[in-house]
Amino acid sequence: MDKKSIIGIAVVAVLFLGFAYFNSQQQKEYLEQKAAYEAYVDSVAAAARAAAPVADSLASGNGVQAEVAAAEAAAAVRERQVETLGESLTAAREAEAEEFIVENDVMAVLFSTRGGQIKGVTLKDYTQYGPRGKRDRKIEMMDPATARGGGGRSQERRDAPSGGGGGLSGVPLPYI
Repeated sequence: MDKKSIIGIAVVAVLFLGFAYFNSQQQKEYLEQKAAYEAYVDSVAAAARAAAPVADSLASGNGVQAEVAAAEAAAAVRERQVETLGESLTAAREAEAEEFIVENDVMAVLFSTRGGQIKGVTLKDYTQYGPRGKRDRKIEMMDPATARGGGGRSQERRDAPSGGGGGLSGVPLPYI
């Protein structure tokens, strides 16, 4: 072996050992973060489980004692939620869901304050098909009350045969 080969093998060995050391340090950090996260999840689960026995013990009481115990239990549960979630998240969790509309010239979208869920979408310039005098209902693109699974497509549309061209209305386009 010549001098260059020995230097090359030594450099590769140093790189390998350095890589192994670096990965072991990252693994330690990962395990510490994982343990902290699991402790957090366990504390949240424990707070949720603690509320259930209090509710069961309230059911066995009677009259005024039950009302006082219920108020104390509710206060204790709220304190635990404030400790685990914080004041602002606890207040948001207890708040009533509100709905508001964002609209432009073409459509109106109904949002809920519960996670920003879309509750409905209405097209303004279009009406549902009907006899000439009865085309006054706006098109609801998304109405959760009548929605079925499958991405909002109706059953007839899903069962319709799709042709080679794949037109927008479900009717195949002719090949030219």
